[in-house]
Amino acid sequence: MIALSGKDLEYAKNIVDGIEADLNYEYMDCEFWDNHVEEYLPLECGMASGVTKGVIIPCDKPFVIKIPLKCDSDNWMSTCTHHSKWNSELHTWEDVPASEYSYCDHSFCPQFEYAYNPIDGTYGWNYCDAELGYYTLAKEKGIEEFFAATFYAGERKVDGVPIYLQEKITTLYSRSDKEHTQEDLNSTSAFLDETKVYCPLELDFVCDLIQNYGAEKTKEFCDFLDEYNISDLHRNNYGYRPDGTPCLIDFSDFNG
Repeated sequence: MIALSGKDLEYAKNIVDGIEADLNYEYMDCEFWDNHVEEYLPLECGMASGVTKGVIIPCDKPFVIKIPLKCDSDNWMSTCTHHSKWNSELHTWEDVPASEYSYCDHSFCPQFEYAYNPIDGTYGWNYCDAELGYYTLAKEKGIEEFFAATFYAGERKVDGVPIYLQEKITTLYSRSDKEHTQEDLNSTSAFLDETKVYCPLELDFVCDLIQNYGAEKTKEFCDFLDEYNISDLHRNNYGYRPDGTPCLIDFSDFNG
Protein backbone atom coordinates (compact mmCIF):
# COMPACT_ATOMS: atom_id res chain seq x y z
CA MET A 1 0.00 0.00 0.00
CA ILE A 2 1.18 3.55 -0.55
CA ALA A 3 0.43 6.94 0.99
CA LEU A 4 0.35 9.89 -1.39
CA SER A 5 1.43 13.40 -0.48
CA GLY A 6 0.34 16.75 -1.86
CA LYS A 7 3.65 16.85 -3.74
CA ASP A 8 2.79 13.54 -5.44
CA LEU A 9 -0.53 14.95 -6.65
CA GLU A 10 1.14 18.13 -7.84
CA TYR A 11 3.81 16.13 -9.67
CA ALA A 12 1.20 14.04 -11.48
CA LYS A 13 -0.87 17.07 -12.47
CA ASN A 14 2.21 18.87 -13.79
CA ILE A 15 3.15 15.86 -15.91
CA VAL A 16 -0.31 15.62 -17.47
CA ASP A 17 -0.67 19.40 -17.86
CA GLY A 18 2.63 19.35 -19.79
CA ILE A 19 1.16 17.13 -22.52
CA GLU A 20 0.33 19.52 -25.33
CA ALA A 21 -1.75 16.98 -27.26
CA ASP A 22 -5.53 17.39 -27.17
CA LEU A 23 -6.47 14.71 -24.65
CA ASN A 24 -10.14 15.54 -25.02
CA TYR A 25 -10.09 14.11 -28.53
CA GLU A 26 -13.48 12.57 -29.37
CA TYR A 27 -12.06 9.05 -29.51
CA MET A 28 -8.77 9.21 -27.68
CA ASP A 29 -7.91 5.55 -28.13
CA CYS A 30 -4.66 3.74 -27.38
CA GLU A 31 -3.34 4.46 -30.88
CA PHE A 32 -3.88 8.19 -30.36
CA TRP A 33 -2.26 7.96 -26.92
CA ASP A 34 0.76 6.06 -28.23
CA ASN A 35 1.33 8.47 -31.13
CA HIS A 36 0.70 11.86 -29.48
CA VAL A 37 1.78 11.71 -25.85
CA GLU A 38 5.29 10.30 -25.43
CA GLU A 39 7.08 13.29 -26.96
CA TYR A 40 5.75 15.53 -24.16
CA LEU A 41 6.81 13.33 -21.26
CA PRO A 42 9.99 13.97 -19.22
CA LEU A 43 12.82 11.50 -19.65
CA GLU A 44 12.15 9.85 -16.30
CA CYS A 45 8.73 8.70 -17.45
CA GLY A 46 7.76 5.69 -19.51
CA MET A 47 4.32 4.99 -20.87
CA ALA A 48 1.94 2.18 -21.68
CA SER A 49 -1.63 1.82 -22.86
CA GLY A 50 -4.55 -0.55 -22.99
CA VAL A 51 -7.80 -0.23 -24.86
CA THR A 52 -9.44 1.86 -22.11
CA LYS A 53 -6.55 3.51 -20.23
CA GLY A 54 -3.35 5.43 -20.93
CA VAL A 55 -0.59 5.00 -18.34
CA ILE A 56 2.40 7.22 -17.50
CA ILE A 57 5.11 5.44 -15.50
CA PRO A 58 7.51 7.67 -13.51
CA CYS A 59 10.62 5.57 -12.89
CA ASP A 60 11.41 7.09 -9.48
CA LYS A 61 7.89 7.20 -8.01
CA PRO A 62 5.88 4.45 -6.25
CA PHE A 63 2.85 5.14 -8.45
CA VAL A 64 1.70 5.34 -12.05
CA ILE A 65 -0.57 7.98 -13.60
CA LYS A 66 -3.69 6.77 -15.40
CA ILE A 67 -5.84 8.63 -17.91
CA PRO A 68 -9.14 7.18 -19.22
CA LEU A 69 -9.23 6.68 -23.00
CA LYS A 70 -12.24 7.00 -25.28
CA CYS A 71 -12.24 4.25 -27.85
CA ASP A 72 -14.36 3.28 -30.84
CA SER A 73 -14.83 -0.46 -30.36
CA ASP A 74 -15.44 -1.17 -34.05
CA ASN A 75 -12.11 0.46 -34.95
CA TRP A 76 -10.28 -1.35 -32.17
CA MET A 77 -11.79 -4.74 -33.00
CA SER A 78 -10.90 -4.30 -36.67
CA THR A 79 -7.21 -3.68 -35.89
CA CYS A 80 -6.76 -6.23 -33.09
CA THR A 81 -5.74 -9.71 -34.26
CA HIS A 82 -5.87 -11.70 -31.00
CA HIS A 83 -7.64 -11.63 -27.66
CA SER A 84 -7.20 -13.46 -24.38
CA LYS A 85 -9.97 -15.91 -23.54
CA TRP A 86 -10.41 -17.67 -20.20
CA ASN A 87 -10.26 -21.48 -20.29
CA SER A 88 -12.12 -22.54 -17.14
CA GLU A 89 -11.18 -26.21 -17.50
CA LEU A 90 -7.43 -25.59 -17.67
CA HIS A 91 -7.68 -22.52 -15.42
CA THR A 92 -5.59 -20.37 -17.72
CA TRP A 93 -5.85 -17.60 -20.31
CA GLU A 94 -5.37 -18.48 -23.98
CA ASP A 95 -4.78 -16.32 -27.06
CA VAL A 96 -7.49 -16.78 -29.68
CA PRO A 97 -7.99 -15.09 -33.07
CA ALA A 98 -10.17 -11.99 -32.89
CA SER A 99 -12.48 -13.52 -35.49
CA GLU A 100 -13.41 -16.25 -33.00
CA TYR A 101 -14.04 -14.17 -29.91
CA SER A 102 -15.52 -10.82 -29.00
CA TYR A 103 -15.49 -9.26 -25.55
CA CYS A 104 -18.54 -7.06 -25.81
CA ASP A 105 -21.89 -6.49 -27.43
CA HIS A 106 -21.15 -3.69 -29.90
CA SER A 107 -24.79 -2.65 -30.02
CA PHE A 108 -24.53 -1.80 -26.33
CA CYS A 109 -21.04 -0.29 -26.13
CA PRO A 110 -20.05 1.06 -29.59
CA GLN A 111 -17.55 3.45 -27.98
CA PHE A 112 -16.66 1.28 -24.96
CA GLU A 113 -19.29 2.94 -22.80
CA TYR A 114 -19.61 -0.20 -20.70
CA ALA A 115 -17.60 1.01 -17.70
CA TYR A 116 -19.78 0.21 -14.69
CA ASN A 117 -19.46 2.51 -11.68
CA PRO A 118 -20.39 0.32 -8.69
CA ILE A 119 -20.84 3.36 -6.45
CA ASP A 120 -23.74 4.95 -8.33
CA GLY A 121 -24.74 2.05 -10.59
CA THR A 122 -24.22 3.94 -13.87
CA TYR A 123 -22.39 3.06 -17.10
CA GLY A 124 -20.03 5.38 -18.96
CA TRP A 125 -16.76 5.73 -20.85
CA ASN A 126 -14.45 6.31 -17.85
CA TYR A 127 -12.91 2.96 -16.92
CA CYS A 128 -10.49 4.63 -14.50
CA ASP A 129 -13.43 5.90 -12.47
CA ALA A 130 -14.95 2.41 -12.51
CA GLU A 131 -11.65 1.06 -11.20
CA LEU A 132 -11.66 3.63 -8.39
CA GLY A 133 -15.21 2.60 -7.53
CA TYR A 134 -14.26 -1.07 -7.19
CA TYR A 135 -11.25 -0.17 -5.03
CA THR A 136 -13.47 1.97 -2.79
CA LEU A 137 -15.89 -0.94 -2.34
CA ALA A 138 -13.03 -3.34 -1.69
CA LYS A 139 -11.85 -1.06 1.13
CA GLU A 140 -15.34 -1.07 2.62
CA LYS A 141 -15.36 -4.88 2.54
CA GLY A 142 -11.87 -5.15 4.04
CA ILE A 143 -10.22 -6.79 1.01
CA GLU A 144 -8.36 -3.81 -0.46
CA GLU A 145 -5.01 -5.62 -0.21
CA PHE A 146 -6.04 -7.66 -3.26
CA PHE A 147 -6.17 -4.48 -5.38
CA ALA A 148 -3.55 -1.88 -6.23
CA ALA A 149 -4.37 1.28 -4.27
CA THR A 150 -6.16 3.72 -6.59
CA PHE A 151 -6.76 7.46 -6.15
CA TYR A 152 -8.41 10.36 -7.96
CA ALA A 153 -5.84 13.13 -8.45
CA GLY A 154 -7.91 15.91 -10.05
CA GLU A 155 -8.36 17.26 -13.57
CA ARG A 156 -6.11 18.59 -16.29
CA LYS A 157 -6.27 22.39 -16.37
CA VAL A 158 -6.78 22.91 -20.08
CA ASP A 159 -9.62 20.47 -20.74
CA GLY A 160 -10.77 18.83 -17.51
CA VAL A 161 -9.52 15.35 -18.40
CA PRO A 162 -9.58 13.32 -15.13
CA ILE A 163 -6.31 12.08 -13.64
CA TYR A 164 -5.85 8.99 -11.46
CA LEU A 165 -2.92 7.53 -9.55
CA GLN A 166 -2.30 3.89 -8.74
CA GLU A 167 0.47 2.19 -6.80
CA LYS A 168 3.16 0.79 -9.07
CA ILE A 169 3.13 -2.98 -9.50
CA THR A 170 5.37 -5.44 -11.35
CA THR A 171 3.12 -7.37 -13.73
CA LEU A 172 3.16 -11.15 -13.79
CA TYR A 173 4.53 -11.17 -17.36
CA SER A 174 7.62 -9.27 -16.28
CA ARG A 175 8.34 -11.37 -13.18
CA SER A 176 9.75 -14.86 -13.62
CA ASP A 177 10.89 -15.90 -10.13
CA LYS A 178 7.51 -16.97 -8.77
CA GLU A 179 7.53 -20.76 -8.62
CA HIS A 180 5.39 -23.21 -6.67
CA THR A 181 5.64 -26.89 -5.87
CA GLN A 182 3.15 -29.26 -7.45
CA GLU A 183 1.77 -29.84 -3.97
CA ASP A 184 1.04 -26.11 -3.63
CA LEU A 185 -0.72 -26.02 -7.00
CA ASN A 186 -2.72 -29.17 -6.23
CA SER A 187 -3.83 -27.63 -2.94
CA THR A 188 -4.89 -24.43 -4.72
CA SER A 189 -6.79 -26.39 -7.34
CA ALA A 190 -8.57 -28.32 -4.58
CA PHE A 191 -9.50 -25.03 -2.88
CA LEU A 192 -11.10 -23.76 -6.07
CA ASP A 193 -12.97 -27.02 -6.61
CA GLU A 194 -14.19 -27.32 -3.04
CA THR A 195 -15.32 -23.71 -2.60
CA LYS A 196 -16.76 -23.43 -6.13
CA VAL A 197 -15.53 -19.83 -6.28
CA TYR A 198 -15.34 -17.80 -9.46
CA CYS A 199 -11.71 -16.88 -10.00
CA PRO A 200 -10.46 -16.13 -13.57
CA LEU A 201 -6.81 -15.94 -12.49
CA GLU A 202 -3.86 -18.18 -13.27
CA LEU A 203 -3.44 -21.01 -10.75
CA ASP A 204 0.03 -19.93 -9.64
CA PHE A 205 -1.25 -16.44 -8.84
CA VAL A 206 -4.21 -17.79 -6.84
CA CYS A 207 -1.66 -19.87 -4.94
CA ASP A 208 0.20 -16.66 -4.05
CA LEU A 209 -3.05 -15.01 -2.94
CA ILE A 210 -3.78 -17.87 -0.54
CA GLN A 211 -0.21 -17.97 0.79
CA ASN A 212 -0.19 -14.22 1.43
CA TYR A 213 -3.76 -13.52 2.57
CA GLY A 214 -5.20 -16.89 3.59
CA ALA A 215 -7.88 -19.08 2.04
CA GLU A 216 -10.81 -17.36 3.79
CA LYS A 217 -9.82 -13.88 2.60
CA THR A 218 -9.10 -15.19 -0.88
CA LYS A 219 -12.59 -16.66 -1.05
CA GLU A 220 -14.04 -13.24 -0.05
CA PHE A 221 -12.00 -11.70 -2.85
CA CYS A 222 -13.21 -14.27 -5.39
CA ASP A 223 -16.81 -13.73 -4.28
CA PHE A 224 -16.27 -9.99 -4.88
CA LEU A 225 -15.06 -10.71 -8.43
CA ASP A 226 -18.14 -12.83 -9.01
CA GLU A 227 -20.57 -10.30 -7.54
CA TYR A 228 -19.34 -7.52 -9.82
CA ASN A 229 -18.49 -9.67 -12.84
CA ILE A 230 -14.83 -8.65 -12.90
CA SER A 231 -13.37 -11.09 -15.39
CA ASP A 232 -10.81 -9.44 -17.70
CA LEU A 233 -7.91 -10.65 -15.58
CA HIS A 234 -5.18 -11.85 -17.94
CA ARG A 235 -1.55 -11.72 -16.87
CA ASN A 236 -1.03 -8.07 -17.79
CA ASN A 237 -3.67 -7.08 -15.28
CA TYR A 238 -2.13 -8.32 -12.03
CA GLY A 239 1.25 -8.72 -10.42
CA TYR A 240 3.35 -8.03 -7.31
CA ARG A 241 4.22 -5.13 -5.05
CA PRO A 242 7.86 -4.42 -4.16
CA ASP A 243 7.32 -6.42 -0.94
CA GLY A 244 6.20 -9.44 -3.00
CA THR A 245 2.50 -9.34 -2.14
CA PRO A 246 0.17 -10.03 -5.10
CA CYS A 247 -2.66 -7.79 -6.31
CA LEU A 248 -4.73 -6.70 -9.32
CA ILE A 249 -3.76 -3.56 -11.24
CA ASP A 250 -6.50 -3.38 -13.90
CA PHE A 251 -9.86 -4.38 -12.47
CA SER A 252 -12.45 -2.17 -14.18
CA ASP A 253 -13.28 -5.16 -16.37
CA PHE A 254 -14.17 -4.92 -20.05
CA ASN A 255 -17.91 -5.44 -20.02
CA GLY A 256 -18.81 -3.88 -16.68
